[in-house]
Amino acid sequence: MVKKLTETDIVAEQYIVELAISKQELLKYYRGTARQISAVGVEGQTIRFPITAIQPFVTHEGVFGRFQLQVNSEGRLLTIRSQ
Repeated sequence: MVKKLTETDIVAEQYIVELAISKQELLKYYRGTARQISAVGVEGQTIRFPITAIQPFVTHEGVFGRFQLQVNSEGRLLTIRSQ
């Protein structure tokens, strides 16, 4: 069965961010000090998204790389992909 997409499921914006978050910095997030990551996109915009979104990309060293974020018209994160 194919799920019918609602207006809020449609990708409204895409952002590219480069993350360099060390293991020590990630520990601050996991200890509850912060719940969101604030990053600057390659086009200069500030983007905030939940720390839980990067869990698939966490390594023993932290999270490093370039990521594509897609958000809906309400600004809710739909997907995050490694570039």
